[in-house]
Amino acid sequence: MRPYIVNLTNNLIGKNRFDRVPMYLPGRPLIEWVKEELQIGDVADMSPETLGRIMGSLQIGDVMASKAELLGDLHFGGDCEGMLRELVAICLAYAIAGRLESAETRMKDIPAYRHAKETRIGSHK
Repeated sequence: MRPYIVNLTNNLIGKNRFDRVPMYLPGRPLIEWVKEELQIGDVADMSPETLGRIMGSLQIGDVMASKAELLGDLHFGGDCEGMLRELVAICLAYAIAGRLESAETRMKDIPAYRHAKETRIGSHK
């Protein structure tokens, strides 16, 4: 996983607190939930250039999903940019889920997500 994707997924996980969501919500897999959150939030705010950079930065193994899983629910209504945003959101959701997997199930080339140290007000560390 390239450093750009590691930093991006670190920021998205920390900002949206995806690490505090169970891998399976009642009736909804984490990937579906993360995709929807990204699609209406962070990915919606990204420029087309950023979307392209993300897709170009993903390497083999960063997104552990089949073609059917990635493209099965992809929508196209004549808006290529909208379709790209949806594709980036699903790819990032899979990359984030991979980063959050336990050491036993995570692919060896995928770095584990590390919690950033939280600074408490009044703390002098």
